[in-house]
Formats: sequence, C-alpha cells, structure tokens
Amino acid sequence: NSIFQEIGILLRFRTFTMLKDPSFVLSRLLLFVLQSLVFATFWANRSKNMSGLIDTIAVLFAIPITLSLPFGLFIPELFEQRAAYIRESHEGCYRTFSYCCSVFLTEGVLVGVGSILYSCIIYFALGTFPQTAGHFFFFLLMAWAIALNSVLFANLATNLSRSMEIALLIAPLYWLWNCLVMGFITQYKNM
Repeated sequence: NSIFQEIGILLRFRTFTMLKDPSFVLSRLLLFVLQSLVFATFWANRSKNMSGLIDTIAVLFAIPITLSLPFGLFIPELFEQRAAYIRESHEGCYRTFSYCCSVFLTEGVLVGVGSILYSCIIYFALGTFPQTAGHFFFFLLMAWAIALNSVLFANLATNLSRSMEIALLIAPLYWLWNCLVMGFITQYKNM
C-alpha cells in the first residue's frame, strides 16, 4: 500500500472507530467545555478598565496551563493504544509515518472542535477582548495550537517512555516549561 492508502485505512478503521466511542470523544471535548465554564464563572462580564485588563491577563496566563496539563489524563489510554501499534507495525500493517499522520489528523480534528467550544465560551464571556472576527480567530488559533501541541506531546512522551509512570512525569515537565517561558513571568530577551 502507498502511504496515502495506509493513512486512509487507518483513518477509516482506527479513527472512525474511536470517534464512535462516546467516552473517547466526550473525554476530549468535555475537557475543553468544563475548563472554559470554570473560567467563565470566575471572570465573566469584566469591564474594560484596569481591573478588567488585569483579569484578562490572568486568563491569558492560565490558558496555556489549562490547555496543557489535563492532557496527561490521556496518557494511560495512549499507553494501551501503543501495544496495538507495536504489534501491528511489527506485522507490517502500516508505516510509522502513516500512523503518525492518522494520529495527527485525529487529534487535530478533536482538539479543533474542542478549541472552538473553549474559545466561544471564554472569549465572549470575559467581555474584555475586542469583539472582532480577526481577534477571535487569532485567539481560537492560539488555543488550538497550544492544545494540539500538548496532546501531541502526550503521545510523544507515551511512545518514547518505557513505562506509563515515566510518561506521566515527562509530559507535565514539558508543559510547565512552556508555561514558564510564554512571556508573562519574564521578558522575552531574558528567556
């Protein structure tokens, strides 16, 4: 099979089977919705003054953390999927590149839908962000990029680690590092 055929087969059988599983889909989507609802209840309807600006900065500071750390919950599930991947790749069912592309597409779509839900709730509930389409889509793009980076690193940490415990240690260290150097704790030139 060609790489494109393998990706198509993996998407048809692996991805669509996983998308039919309510616990798989809801665990990923509910994570976004619950976090955004918590943020919305704490910081809803802020006024556009100095206090509202400080609250907006607090939300912007917390977004990378809330879009990173919860993906550690998926590592045990990813560790179970790894055994099937190893068995199937040893049997020559598909290339590693094809598997990685199918994982990227699967997670990209789910994280994309979750980021849309997350952004719609937080962006409009806060009330201090500019109410233009360009600003909203930039916020949405950043939420999607942070969440996709986090879930793909959870996959990487799971597949490179010898045990689930090591993966559960490695992934949060990477996410916390991202949160520390994102620009709110220190200036960019000092990083």
